[in-house]
Formats: sequence, structure tokens, C-alpha cells
Amino acid sequence: MDKIKYTLRPIEEKDLRIILKWRNSDKVHSQMLTNHKISWDEHYSWFQNMKKQAVKRNFVFEYDGESIGYIGYTEYDETNHTCSPGVYLGDNVTAPKDAALYLFVASIEYAFYKLNMQKLNTDVFADNKTALILDEFLGYEIVPNKEHYVVKNGKEKLTYRLILSKEKWLKHKKILQSYICV
Repeated sequence: MDKIKYTLRPIEEKDLRIILKWRNSDKVHSQMLTNHKISWDEHYSWFQNMKKQAVKRNFVFEYDGESIGYIGYTEYDETNHTCSPGVYLGDNVTAPKDAALYLFVASIEYAFYKLNMQKLNTDVFADNKTALILDEFLGYEIVPNKEHYVVKNGKEKLTYRLILSKEKWLKHKKILQSYICV
């Protein structure tokens, strides 16, 4: 059996159309904290600003050379060594069943080992059970008393704040190695 090959590469201008399509798809957009659809001008401006960043923080996630997802880091704080990874598989992509798991793992590994972060945090809608289960499987914990509401499509949606420290990841990663190749 061939080994599954997942890779990350920095976003290039040629990726902008597909990433915008993914971001605005119902599947992805419904789980994003932003309430509006992203316009081309807003998306292109984001890309231009991203290119100015000294440290690469936005990536295309590939499977055997095919673009299947996105990883980006917001709330980037070099002083306190914290950031917030955001990930998604593209809409209507052909990917192995374990692609989401490896996408999440890649976002953690890059943050801790390439960006030198010490703590990751993320916000997840309470009704996004798949993401919550996957985050908790990977060692994230819901921060007590940090839940908040976000207005999405005119309705308030409960959102949890989750954290993962590098120290916990290192311990948890050893346990995960018996389940997956990390």
C-alpha cells in the first residue's frame, strides 16, 4: 500500500479563486465566525496583506499534490507565543477519510515547531460536534467560563474557546501515536 502524502505549502496567487470558493461555500462558511460572504476585493486585500507578513501563516493543505484544504493562523502573538489556528477541508474535494485528522495535526505541529508557539486557542461553535470531538481527541480543552455568542445569520450561536499547550501536546502526542502516525 502506498503511503498517503499530505503536505503544506504557502498560499500563492494561483490559489486565491479556489480558497475563496471554499471560504464562501455553505459547508465552510457556516462554521466560520464571520457573518458575511467574503468578496473578491476583500479576499485579494487579505492576500496582499498576508504577503507582507514576515512569518508564513497561511497554507494550502495538499494530498498527493492536490489542494484539498487550508490552514491559517490568526491572533498571532510572537511575544506571548500564542496563536489561533483555523483549518478547513475544501468543499467538494476528493480526500481520504483521515484527511481532516491530518489537517488538524498539521496545524498543531506547524504552530508548535515552526512558529514556536507555546499555546494554541481556537473558537468552535457548540453545535459543530465533529470539530469539537476532533479537537478534544487531539488534546484541546474547553476553557471554562470563556464561552460566548456570535451572531450568525441573524441568530446568536454559542461558541466555545478551546486551548492546547505545547506541553500538553507533547504528552498527548505520545498517546496518539498508538492510533495515528504523528
